[in-house]
Amino acid sequence: MKRLLFICLLGISVSSHVYCQSAISYTDVITVSDASADDLYKKALQWFVYTFKSSSNVIQHKDPTAKLIIGNATVKYDTKVFMSQNCTSGYIDYVIKLEFKDNRFKYTITDFYHRGSGIGCNGQAYEFGYILTSEPCNNNYYPPARLPKSFITNLCSDMKSVIDREAKSLIVSLTNDLPKIQAAPSDDW
Repeated sequence: MKRLLFICLLGISVSSHVYCQSAISYTDVITVSDASADDLYKKALQWFVYTFKSSSNVIQHKDPTAKLIIGNATVKYDTKVFMSQNCTSGYIDYVIKLEFKDNRFKYTITDFYHRGSGIGCNGQAYEFGYILTSEPCNNNYYPPARLPKSFITNLCSDMKSVIDREAKSLIVSLTNDLPKIQAAPSDDW
């Protein structure tokens, strides 16, 4: 009976630990005066073109009726942590979602996912997967070699600083540039 009670308590503590972790996410509602949802949606499509190398590769879903655009973008990740460049360098993928209503739009930048492309660690790249707010940044990540916790913590901090810099750059562009984009010229020229 004691064994069963111990197993139940252990299961509860482990599951509560897993559910306390959350994805890094940036979200806000931006007010834009005298702008219809349709105009903001069209400006956002142009914003994607100006912001990303290939907006057609980034935009995964666009719905002019629901006034919704969802994209998957990537930022190059080159670590600054000593002796891990060849193991953890790669890319951080993320989702950017824009929703539009008259005189406002909402952005959500979330689901940051590290995928390593380095091959210097015995021919294997380290992939952290989803980067979470917890420390270390992904408790499901187990490197192939025994690495000190401080090393993993430094890598997580480095990835989070790259994520924060990328997200804040997008947010500044969205809030400052998107409202200023001129509507596409009409076809009757």
